[in-house]
Amino acid sequence: MDILTTLTLTPHDKKSALLLWNTVYPAQLVFSTPDQFDSYLNGLAQKTHHIATKPTGEMLAWAMTFEREKETWFALIVGDKYQRKGIGKLMLQKIFASGTELNGWVTDQNIYCRTDGAIYESPLLFYLQNGFKIMPECRYETALLSAVKVKWVPEQ
Repeated sequence: MDILTTLTLTPHDKKSALLLWNTVYPAQLVFSTPDQFDSYLNGLAQKTHHIATKPTGEMLAWAMTFEREKETWFALIVGDKYQRKGIGKLMLQKIFASGTELNGWVTDQNIYCRTDGAIYESPLLFYLQNGFKIMPECRYETALLSAVKVKWVPEQ
């Protein structure tokens, strides 16, 4: 497995990242068209992408860091077949190497479904096991989705 770090996604990588996004994340977060995904990505500042691939080029996982309100945020998606194999941890370690605080939104309930009808399992425990702390005072609440903020701070 290789992990590539890049500032831009190739059209192939963008298509693969969108497929991961739409099959792994809750249905409430699905992008209906590639143009919607492009708009989302184009609205983010200071993006860095991390792509885990097989030697064949198949994308196993995709992570992205970006700037929002003077903080570094992240998104991480590991393909279904590759979850619980250490790939997510390796992706986080790659991101942690920058030494920058990381922030993210994580659903903390197992009440959402993916597009295939399966339950989207909250990844909160995974993030806690990898050094993130819950920021309970910071929640993202909409009619469609509820999430709690998590933060990783490098050791001093």
